[in-house]
Amino acid sequence: MLTRNYVVPAAVLAGGALETHLRHLCERNSLVLQGAGSIEKYDGAIAQERNAGTVEVYSATDSKSIKAWGGHRNEAAHHPTNLKHSPEEVRLMVAGIREFLARVP
Repeated sequence: MLTRNYVVPAAVLAGGALETHLRHLCERNSLVLQGAGSIEKYDGAIAQERNAGTVEVYSATDSKSIKAWGGHRNEAAHHPTNLKHSPEEVRLMVAGIREFLARVP
């Protein structure tokens, strides 16, 4: 997608894949969250357990990346005409999410 500069759809699709994966991680680890799921809520539920020392699904550093990717995804999905991220930034987002999905099954 990025070869044709379709940065908005690429950011939205990559963010959707990340959100689905985070939901899977929460379900697999029996983590409960309040309200409807989102990247932020799934990440928050995982961070809460990590901070409590209950389970570490992924690191706090990963959580920082997830927050940034979630912001990019939300900007692309909700304000596509104002997306301020370059094709290179979105390419790095997609690559980072791919690496995360492979490393944290």
